Amino acid sequence: MNKIIKYLLLGLLFFASGVAAETYNNQYPTPVYNYARTVSVSANYTVLTTDDLIYVDATDSSLVLTLPEISDMTKGAKTYCINKTDTTVNIVTVVPNSSSETIGNSDTAAVITHYNDKIIISAHPNDTNWEIDFISPVVQIDQTTGHVNIGGNLTVNYELYATETASVTLDDGSGASPSLTFKDGTDSTAVFQKNDTTFLDLTTEPLGGLNIKTGSLKVGNGTPGTTLNGEDAYVEGTLEVDGAVTLDGTVAANGVVTFAADPIIGGTTPKVTVGDAGEEDAQVTFDGAAQDFSIGLDDTADDFVICVGSALGTTNALAIDENTDVTTVGNLITEGCLDLGTVQTFTDSDATPDVSDGSYWNTNTTTFTITDFDGAGLVDGQVIVVISKGAITFDVTTSGIKGGSTDIVTAAGDVTTFIYDGTDWYVIGRYDLSDDLN
Repeated sequence: MNKIIKYLLLGLLFFASGVAAETYNNQYPTPVYNYARTVSVSANYTVLTTDDLIYVDATDSSLVLTLPEISDMTKGAKTYCINKTDTTVNIVTVVPNSSSETIGNSDTAAVITHYNDKIIISAHPNDTNWEIDFISPVVQIDQTTGHVNIGGNLTVNYELYATETASVTLDDGSGASPSLTFKDGTDSTAVFQKNDTTFLDLTTEPLGGLNIKTGSLKVGNGTPGTTLNGEDAYVEGTLEVDGAVTLDGTVAANGVVTFAADPIIGGTTPKVTVGDAGEEDAQVTFDGAAQDFSIGLDDTADDFVICVGSALGTTNALAIDENTDVTTVGNLITEGCLDLGTVQTFTDSDATPDVSDGSYWNTNTTTFTITDFDGAGLVDGQVIVVISKGAITFDVTTSGIKGGSTDIVTAAGDVTTFIYDGTDWYVIGRYDLSDDLN
C-alpha cells in the first residue's frame, strides 16, 4: 500500500480508536495517538509540544495556529491533528514558529477552510520541515460497506492505489460531480468532471487535449471488423465531426457515407476509384426528384454506360466498349459544330484502304481505283467522307462499293460520301468540283 493510503488509514484509525503507530525512516517511532492532550481553542493559539488533538472554533474570525519550534521536541517525533469545528467561511491557518522552518516543504502556511476539515502534520527533532501527512475536509468511513467518503478537495502528492475489487466514486449528491484535476509543473491543468446531464467533460489548456500514447480507443459494445492493435479507434454508432477532418491513410467504409456538403478530392494526382475489380457493376447514380440517371461499368457487357434510371444496361443513352467504340441511343442533337476529327490519308495505291479509325479522309494523288473499304471493327451506319486528291476511280459495279451502274471517276477536289450497311458501302453523296451548282 502506498504512502497516501497509509496516511489516510492512519488518520481514520486516529479518529476511530485513537491508536496508531509505525516506524519513520527506521529511526524515530511516531507518537501513539492516545489523546494525552486534547485542547479546544477559539482564538489565535501557539501549539504546545504536549498537545495532540486540537479542535479549532473560528466562528468569530479567522485564526492562526503557530506550531512549536521543531528543536523544542526533545522526546522524539511529534504528530498533531488539527480539526476545524465551525461551519463559517473563516479559515484556520497553520504556520511554522521559526523563519528557518517550513511546512509541507513550502514557506507558505497550511490552510483549513471547511467545516470538519482536518490536517495531520508531523516532524522529527532533526528536521526543519513539518510534513503534511494528511489534509482533508470531512472524512467518514461507512462501517458497513467500508467506503471512505471525502467531502471537498483532496490533494494527492503520491501514487494512489485501489485493489482490484475497489472503486473510486466522486459524488457530492447533487448537480455535477466533483472534479478530478491533473496539474503539471507549469500549473497547466486537465480537469475531468461528470456534468449534470450525460457526459464526462475534459477541460484542458487551449493547446492541450487527450493523448492516448499507447493502446486504442473503443466506443460502444460492438465488435470491430479490424483487430485493434494499438493507435486504432472504433466507434459503434454515429461519429459526427463539426469541423475539418484530415485523414492520413486509407479510409474503409462498410456502410453508407453521406456528404452534407461538396466533397473535394485534392492531392498531386487526385483520383476516385469505384469498384474493387470484382465481377459486378460499379456505378454512380444521380438521384433526381422526377428522374434518376446513372453512369458506371456494366460488367455484363464490359461497357461504360450512361443510362436513364439506376439499372445499368437497361436504358442506355451512351455506351463505350473496350474498343473505344461509342454507341448512342436516341436522337443526337448538337447546337455547336460536329467535328469529324483530323483528316487522314489513304495508303498510296491501296485498293481497299482501312477506314476503321476515322471518318474524314484524303486520297493520294496517284491515279488509282478503289474497290472497297475495310478495317477491323467496322459497324453498321458508319459514315466516311472522302476527298479525292487526284484521278481516283471508285469501282461500283464489281466490288463492295454500291453507287449505280457506272464506276465513279473523280478528280482532285471532288468529294464522295459513303455509308456502311455491315456488308457494302453505299454512295450517299457526290460533289463534282467542276459542276456548276447554281
